[in-house]
Amino acid sequence: EEARRALRVSVASVDAPPRTQVHWRELWWSGPGGSQRARLYTPPGLDTPSPAVVYFHGGGWVVGDLESHDFLCRRLAVSGHVRVVAIDYRLAPEHPFPAAAEDAVAAFRWCVEHARELEIDPACVAVAGDSAGGNLAAVLAQVTRDAGLATPCAQLLVYPGCDASVERPSKRLFADGYFLTRSQMDWYWATYTAGGSRTD
Repeated sequence: EEARRALRVSVASVDAPPRTQVHWRELWWSGPGGSQRARLYTPPGLDTPSPAVVYFHGGGWVVGDLESHDFLCRRLAVSGHVRVVAIDYRLAPEHPFPAAAEDAVAAFRWCVEHARELEIDPACVAVAGDSAGGNLAAVLAQVTRDAGLATPCAQLLVYPGCDASVERPSKRLFADGYFLTRSQMDWYWATYTAGGSRTD
């Protein structure tokens, strides 16, 4: 809870809304954890149906939510000229791996299946995410491909956390003094995997 509060404070101190107004509305989708929240962003002047991006927020699979990444999703909708569907997925430690990954796959499938109601083109749905959200976007792309399901038309992975099985030199070089420290990253991975395999 302390980490979640700290993220809300830090985001509020550095983020700002885009200059262009973006229409948004709350959604509820049915996922593995039951009814879950999402948010649909529509920039002005967009055709229907339009391309879409399903967005997964960062936060180490432990912190972050629709509010922490609200302005980011608004800017993505405007700059990309797409509808953005931001997904609220289950967080650890209450819901360790694979809960968030299962939610990501289910959320993407839900968006494709509800394309008409969301006014999006089901053949042009991309996925995106930052940090832990980038991990979820990459995972769902692999899972849907391997299962022969509808797959994303593109991925936008912003500094994704994609490999916890090895330690690269950059992790030691930039261990302290930056926004995310090595000890924080280790804590996020440990909380998310709950002692399970980091090579899954």
